[in-house]
Amino acid sequence: MENSVDIVLAIYKPDHYLLEQLDSIMLQTCYRFIERIIIVNDSDEIDESIYESLMTYEKVCYYVNTSRNHGAKNNFAFALTLSEAKYIMTCDQDDVWNKDKIQLSINRLSSLEAEVEFNTPCLIASDVKVVDSELSIIHNSFQKYRGTNRKKHKTYSSLLLRNIFPGCSMAFNRALLKIALPIPEPAIMHDWWLLNVAILKGKVSFIDQATMLYRQHDNNTLGANKSSLLASLKKRSISKNIGLAKTQFDEILFQLHELNKRYGIKPYFDSSFLSNPSKLNLIKFILFNYPYPVTKKLAIIFSILLHNIK
Repeated sequence: MENSVDIVLAIYKPDHYLLEQLDSIMLQTCYRFIERIIIVNDSDEIDESIYESLMTYEKVCYYVNTSRNHGAKNNFAFALTLSEAKYIMTCDQDDVWNKDKIQLSINRLSSLEAEVEFNTPCLIASDVKVVDSELSIIHNSFQKYRGTNRKKHKTYSSLLLRNIFPGCSMAFNRALLKIALPIPEPAIMHDWWLLNVAILKGKVSFIDQATMLYRQHDNNTLGANKSSLLASLKKRSISKNIGLAKTQFDEILFQLHELNKRYGIKPYFDSSFLSNPSKLNLIKFILFNYPYPVTKKLAIIFSILLHNIK
């Protein structure tokens, strides 16, 4: 099929939310595009009634992650290797898709491909509505709710340092998957890695409307928590916040180093600071490139000044 789509769903200890998600996929206006719904369980344990219900859905292909690597990133990384369709959409186990999510996503992706050379890696992402466990609206826009709307991230360079789109909002082509796999250990999350590779080697586009309900509940792996200095201080001490900010920065640098090694990060950044991470170079990078609040920048700079770096 010309517009064949694999929906890739990585799960862990699924409950009834998974069945609600599958119900919303069955109602898609472009359901005919779906080749397979690839579900990979990160454990060989699953509630018997959930499994029995799961297997009644058409196009579902159920697997257990048999690799040695587990956790959300690695489970998705394994699941993506099972896809063979032209287009791929990643999916969480607890959300609900709008009826036209596939239609909007594939239309935008096809239009993007028409603008570039054949076999160019392409990825699109959309906004999502944030809802509670009962699907009541918390906010109509994940971007506005998080304070990370795309207008504040006009350049792709900022997206290489801060992912503002959840993976469940993304769709991409096989050309991207081919060049992005295998997803390496330094990758922070599978979705951010895919976005970064698309930025560096292909084309990216965004749908400025919500295509799904992004459910928030007690068992979310990541979720849509608001970015707030006051909230951070309520949860953790100043010293722990400083340490956390520095750890996050180190992880981003580690990922950026891997991206540079595999694809090159020019024209977005001069990679020389990665090979010469002096205090001065790191502080300059944070001040002029790091797309986070001033408080977080200062926390990292403070940590760098105290750390044993030349």
